[in-house]
Amino acid sequence: ALMAALQGQQVAEVAKILATRPELARGKAPNGMPFFQLACYFANPQIIGAFTQHMGELDLFEATVCGDLPTVERRLVAFPSLLNAYAPDGFPALGLACYFGQAR
Repeated sequence: ALMAALQGQQVAEVAKILATRPELARGKAPNGMPFFQLACYFANPQIIGAFTQHMGELDLFEATVCGDLPTVERRLVAFPSLLNAYAPDGFPALGLACYFGQAR
């Protein structure tokens, strides 16, 4: 249901699903990709916001793909070695920022 709502860009349906099953905000699609990252690929700020409401603190890579610059800065100041780290999908934070159009 969540995958279909994401693919259909159904903001209200995504919000409703996440409100009733908030654990899905950190869940994975059948292909292994986190639902949140899929939401970021679709670049719908309302859907991304529905996810972040239920995710708590974002990690460096999550913050990078959605453009949460304050969290990115906080993470890198606290853990400078993350600058050279790779996300579970194999990309560094800078690569993700470039791909997702996060110019800042």
